[in-house]
Amino acid sequence: MKAKLEIACFDLASAKVAMNAGAHRIEYSNNYAVGGVTPILSEVEELLGWNNLPIHVLIRCRPGDFCYNSTEIATMHASIKAFAELGVHGFVFGCLNAEGEITHDGNELLMAAANGLPCYFHRAFDGINNWQGGLNQLHAIGFKGVLTAQRFLVPLQADFEVICGGGVRANNLAALVQQTQAPWFHSAALQVGSNIASAKEIEDMLTILSK
Repeated sequence: MKAKLEIACFDLASAKVAMNAGAHRIEYSNNYAVGGVTPILSEVEELLGWNNLPIHVLIRCRPGDFCYNSTEIATMHASIKAFAELGVHGFVFGCLNAEGEITHDGNELLMAAANGLPCYFHRAFDGINNWQGGLNQLHAIGFKGVLTAQRFLVPLQADFEVICGGGVRANNLAALVQQTQAPWFHSAALQVGSNIASAKEIEDMLTILSK
């Protein structure tokens, strides 16, 4: 099976570019400068009305670390429920403790709010110490997959996806396909000097993945 391309979009302009260029999936958030935070509900509602491309929403109530207090978990829980009611196709989030370890409590609470929709652990994963062990832990919690810049991780379970991200571009994608054999590749595909996705960059990456 050929690998697919997910485009990280931080505004509706980039999402429209990604859809028109033929991306297989969108991860949607706001505020590229801080790595993404939970987007505005009305933007996601508009995005869902454009076509049937799968939309995964990033849930992150603030910039900074991924160690959240109970109030922040409650905020993200409410966001997930609201987006699920809109009809999004999945969620991307991740909770760590003060020691930088994957936690069960916060992640399981947020996953429960998703009401069965697939949940993916984001690149907070790259900050933990035991990556391979972390894959097994995430699978046990119930995550569908993980977004990571670690290039040599192989899941032990066939139903768990390692999504290759972190600096993915057309000029390195062919090598990454050979190196990782990942089922999904993740890129913002930004135009040079802009926060808007480049249609040509997306099209070039799709051409590489189609070979």
